[in-house]
Amino acid sequence: MNDKTSLLSSLRKPTALAGIATFVLLAVVVLWPEPKTQTVHTPTTDASKGMSMSTDTHTGHEGHGAMQSPATHTADSHPLAQSAEAWSCSMHPHIKRDGPGQCPICGMDLVPVRQEPSSMEDNEPRQLTLSAAQHDRMRIATVPVERRYPTAKIRLVGKVAYDETRLAYITAWVPGRIDELWVDYTGVAVREGDRMLKLYSPELLSAQEELLQALRSQSELSKSKVASLRRSATGTVEAARDRLRLWGLNGEQIADIERGGQTSEHVTLFSPASGIVIHRNAQEGMYVDIGTRMFTVADLDALWVQLDAYESDLQWLRYGQTVHFTTEAYPGERFSGLVSFIDPVLDPQTRTVNVRVNVANKEVALSRKCSCAPRFLQIWRATGR
Repeated sequence: MNDKTSLLSSLRKPTALAGIATFVLLAVVVLWPEPKTQTVHTPTTDASKGMSMSTDTHTGHEGHGAMQSPATHTADSHPLAQSAEAWSCSMHPHIKRDGPGQCPICGMDLVPVRQEPSSMEDNEPRQLTLSAAQHDRMRIATVPVERRYPTAKIRLVGKVAYDETRLAYITAWVPGRIDELWVDYTGVAVREGDRMLKLYSPELLSAQEELLQALRSQSELSKSKVASLRRSATGTVEAARDRLRLWGLNGEQIADIERGGQTSEHVTLFSPASGIVIHRNAQEGMYVDIGTRMFTVADLDALWVQLDAYESDLQWLRYGQTVHFTTEAYPGERFSGLVSFIDPVLDPQTRTVNVRVNVANKEVALSRKCSCAPRFLQIWRATGR
């Protein structure tokens, strides 16, 4: 009995093992994924017919002898690929292609660009639509479109100079000798009508005698019944007065001669304007001729600022433009003026153009030897000026 039982158990063990093996194989068959297939179209050429044909080749599971290609943008890999009509480079938007590829400049993969339908005419500018990711990668900054006047600032170096239109010259209108000077040095401030010098001139003595003689004749002929004689005497008096005016005497001096009834050996010359004496060429005892310049008086209420502008700065300079500048003599103080002249001739050696600025100097703070650093603020109008 024991022998039969051991024999049956020994016969059942292989059967059980075989059943377990069969179950495992069935489970493996059910759970194992089906092999992926990939259809590769291989063009072949029929030499006899001159036609192109394709054959299908099926490959088994991935990884079994298959080569992996690097990831590139294809017609199906980009979300915009289906609706894209053009492909462009993110770094060079002017590069456009009909299909995927690489940029000929930087080698980056082209990305699809969706072109929205537009009713723009051919002469209007084209628009490029970018996705949010492309916008972030390109770091494009945008601002709202608005109308305003663009400005530009330039810096030049110049010097303060006298306004040549506000210089007064005291010259000799008759030959004579300087017998006395009231202004004997440069830099003194004078006012209009101040005495400058005393001049002795034989010609002025003769002109005074002619005036007194004409006045006596007029007085005698005033009682004459002949009108032509009266008119002649009056004309002679006016001619003598005009001669004295032309020789530098003012109306008050001529009136003094007429009231006194006698000539004056010396004639006093007065300052014709207020300002600073910047030049003196008069000495006591010196003989002068007609036209000899004895004094120069400069009015410092208005000055010039002479600037040297380079060729590249001329495009920003305009007549009547406002200029702000500072000086080393008055640090922290700001002055302003207007451009009054731009030299039409370029200096061939320095390649600069002289620019003149008119500056009001009411407080007489600026002097001729001040150096300045002007700043131009150019405002362009809608017309480009």
